[in-house]
Amino acid sequence: VFPYVSKAMLRGRSLKDEMEEGPTMVSSGLLSQEELNEIAASNWEPHFCIDMLRAIMNEDFSESKGQVGTKMGINGTALYPLEDSLRDLALSIGGMIRLNG
Repeated sequence: VFPYVSKAMLRGRSLKDEMEEGPTMVSSGLLSQEELNEIAASNWEPHFCIDMLRAIMNEDFSESKGQVGTKMGINGTALYPLEDSLRDLALSIGGMIRLNG
């Protein structure tokens, strides 16, 4: 979803707009209408997607029951490069805003 949200932002639109891919993603089952509405209501759609990626990632890396990363079979040391990638995505949003400005 992040690339489509970013493209819509560069166009000055929301993913929910008819001219963007959001409605198609809903009709194809990639997103629910509720998810699309929640993304659009955030007003910072790319950041919302990054926050969701971070939440999913952190859920797996949580230290519940003393086990780290058991759902995906990776250990906690993989968290740092993934977090660096999310930071790079967040920084790219600033560049997109400057391009739009």
